[in-house]
Amino acid sequence: MKTPLILATLIAAQTFAADGYIAHEWGTFTSVQGAEGVQLGWNPLIAADLPPFVFSTSNPTARRAAPQLPGFSYAAKSRAQDFETRQRMETPVIYFYSAKPQKVDVSVRFNGGRITEWYPQISESKRAIVESVHTHTMKWSGVELVPGLDENGFPKDGKASHYFAARETDATPLRLTSPQGEVQQEKMLFYRGIGGFIAPLNVTQGADSISMKVTEPKTVLPDSFLYIVRGDKALLEPLGAISGKDEKPREVKYDFANAKPLAEVRAAFGQQLKAAIVAGGLYEKEATAMVKTWDDSWFGEQGMRVLYVLPQTWADRVLPLTFSPAPREIKRVFVGRAEMFTPSQEWALLKEVVRFSGSSETDKAQAVKATEAIGLGRFTDVVIHRIYQKIPFTPESAQAAFGLLEGARPKVLPSGWAQAR
Repeated sequence: MKTPLILATLIAAQTFAADGYIAHEWGTFTSVQGAEGVQLGWNPLIAADLPPFVFSTSNPTARRAAPQLPGFSYAAKSRAQDFETRQRMETPVIYFYSAKPQKVDVSVRFNGGRITEWYPQISESKRAIVESVHTHTMKWSGVELVPGLDENGFPKDGKASHYFAARETDATPLRLTSPQGEVQQEKMLFYRGIGGFIAPLNVTQGADSISMKVTEPKTVLPDSFLYIVRGDKALLEPLGAISGKDEKPREVKYDFANAKPLAEVRAAFGQQLKAAIVAGGLYEKEATAMVKTWDDSWFGEQGMRVLYVLPQTWADRVLPLTFSPAPREIKRVFVGRAEMFTPSQEWALLKEVVRFSGSSETDKAQAVKATEAIGLGRFTDVVIHRIYQKIPFTPESAQAAFGLLEGARPKVLPSGWAQAR
């Protein structure tokens, strides 16, 4: 079955590229939701997972000496949200397919958010307020599409990263000369960002069920999945399309007693999600690269989440792209991720904050170990911040929350991340 699909993909690419070019894009949006469906501000606990040549708003020259961990402010409750956001826009990449060399100008505007990382270097960056919405626009000028460009000229880094798997496509290589005169080569345009808006899917939890409601009446999510990982077992429930026109929330019951070995479910889910991405218009290699990029966090992390495919109309509204000259075809597929935690996890973590506040080093060590066992991973800070908003503020409680968070912070990047080639 795969051979005809690959053949059709190559034929389509050659047909369109003979007259102009094709542009394809994929990316992800992650939100964190409590049991009652409240979408929370959050901040990943892991060290920067991008190679050092990637540019960022905090390091626009990409000469960072070491990974920078996010901060945790506990001087006052209001300060705990300083570095948090409701949305993480992770790893959008734009591919081009062209049969001949040509130059393209590309700009992207993030409505309700801020672009924080990118590569190659941009020529313009502008933040503004448009119709009461904060926007951030970035532009790459003079992007050269160079068929046959030697990929040995692509930047490399020997460390694990959520970056390099995105290169594993048949896209036309590109070259760009930065405003500083540096020639940069790559397989795609890359960027990331953060946003403060509400995700289009709201999820609430029952004892053995979830209820889902699309928050935008005109939005239809073409495919969705409930996925739960506990220990070495996982449960996958394909949910299909969800429409914003539905008056009542969609309720889905599940029974974790039907869970199967994690490795088996993980592989099956990867194939199903890949098929959903291809159905959205991307090529098979692009879908494979997207799934490979996020395999560890989508499928391997402990916890409960709903993954859903976003329609291109949603992406065009939240993240409008402009090309000059315009492409013959553009396809955009984004996957939303609603990460959820349960009241029992929140209660268990509160008990460990209390235990960590004891004077005994043994108590502290046991609290850290128990916190890691709760299975919140890089979302531990979300729940700690949430707890911290509820308990009476004292210097001792702040110190306990901060100390437990630091102790439970993941020390290394998760296994299975894509390696630099």
